[in-house]
Amino acid sequence: MTLFDRVFDFGCRMCAGRWARFYAGPVLIALWLAAILAIKVGFYRIGQVTGDLFIYANALANTHWPDRFLYIADYQLRSGTTTLLLDHFEPSSVLLIPLFRLFHSPLALVVFQGLAPLVLVTCLIVTNKRFGGPAWLGWAVAIFTLFNPLFIDAVIDGPWGFHHDSQFLIYTPLFLTMFLLRRWGWALAFLLLFLGVKEDAAFFGIAFGTGVAACGLPFQKCRREALAVAVISAAWFVLTVVLIPHLVRSPNMYAAAGVSQLGQGIIPLAIEASRNFFTYGWHKLLLYFFYAAGSPLFLVSVLPDIGMYSVMTRASNLYFNFTIITFLAFGVLLTLLRLATTPEGTVLARLRKPLIVAFAVQLTVGVPVGLLEFGHVWGKRAPDSRPVAAADQEAAWRMVDLSCSAAVSSSLLDRFYRLPFYLQWWHVGEAQEVVVVDRALLTARGHDPVLEFVEAHPGRFELIGRSGPVTVWRNRDRGCFPW
Repeated sequence: MTLFDRVFDFGCRMCAGRWARFYAGPVLIALWLAAILAIKVGFYRIGQVTGDLFIYANALANTHWPDRFLYIADYQLRSGTTTLLLDHFEPSSVLLIPLFRLFHSPLALVVFQGLAPLVLVTCLIVTNKRFGGPAWLGWAVAIFTLFNPLFIDAVIDGPWGFHHDSQFLIYTPLFLTMFLLRRWGWALAFLLLFLGVKEDAAFFGIAFGTGVAACGLPFQKCRREALAVAVISAAWFVLTVVLIPHLVRSPNMYAAAGVSQLGQGIIPLAIEASRNFFTYGWHKLLLYFFYAAGSPLFLVSVLPDIGMYSVMTRASNLYFNFTIITFLAFGVLLTLLRLATTPEGTVLARLRKPLIVAFAVQLTVGVPVGLLEFGHVWGKRAPDSRPVAAADQEAAWRMVDLSCSAAVSSSLLDRFYRLPFYLQWWHVGEAQEVVVVDRALLTARGHDPVLEFVEAHPGRFELIGRSGPVTVWRNRDRGCFPW
């Protein structure tokens, strides 16, 4: 036996040993979750989260059936859309309503996004076990996925805090697991929930279903069921991007943006997409998860989305990567499963040792690199601002006319996200009332576009009242919109 063989066999025994199976995997995953939640909750507490979290919280807090269902006043101004359901067509987001009502806090959504990867972890482990893989393999692929720096960045989500895309981390792995395990009723249910998160989910369903229908899978044939996935996904795309927007007379602005991009011409678009593919880091995901090439249908399934985001200049370390990473993780798992279970004497058997050694080395290096990424992200936090007293926020809340539109400084959103007609900072000029904090409290960011707008147009605003560092203004040029 060569030295390489001895090292390889020793490594396999260590990976399959009791300590690795029952302690190393759970400990590393628990460490990852603790770091994610500590950073996400920490960002929320110090006012670092100022973005999309409060759009979703606003829609969920002000949901009243049937007249104001996931209603967002800001969207009504921007595109005529009166509900979150018609921004992206996202009926699956309805299931977030009971979660939000249970806790009555935007922090519940922050924690939801932090915990969602647990479903991906569980599905990888269960799939590996059901296909007879070595016990360590499911844990190893889960850890390999979690500690990818681009995935860490996306789950933490910086100043945005939460996106409905985090539901992909639940419904995508559940759909893939049920499909692979031939639980067709559950697979259909999770496919529909997966499609109902966002329109581009249909790209994955079409590509994956068509590929499996044509080629099958190593462990499963199920070609007719795969064809059904492709057909349902294609029908869903037509329904949500073409028919529903036409029926409600609210064009899908994302589809319109895509069509306008196609107007550049195929060759210029392809050149731009190729450049953006590297500029925005999408190649890093494919290089990291290169083992997925051994399960090409999973790899091919992510290419339409990566191409779309390369055209639309979206960075790979944002929430756009959730579905892509989930498919790639399953591709890696199935590739390593085939290597682990293939008979001796085959071509795959000869590739087993070098590929598993490469995977073990990458995993060993990847965990500390992921831990360093946690430190890097936390180090970019803004310095703590002086908090606004709850009594001053409450006094300002009572001064606001809740029947009219209002825009507020981001440091007040934790209290004011419930405004029935909340407008974001880019619509501050359309708001009848504006609530701002004194500039002395802006040490955390040093930038507040709502306050800056008021300071730049002093003649447009009259004082309603003040409590401590919080001031409420009325815009003389804007009346109360007929919402």
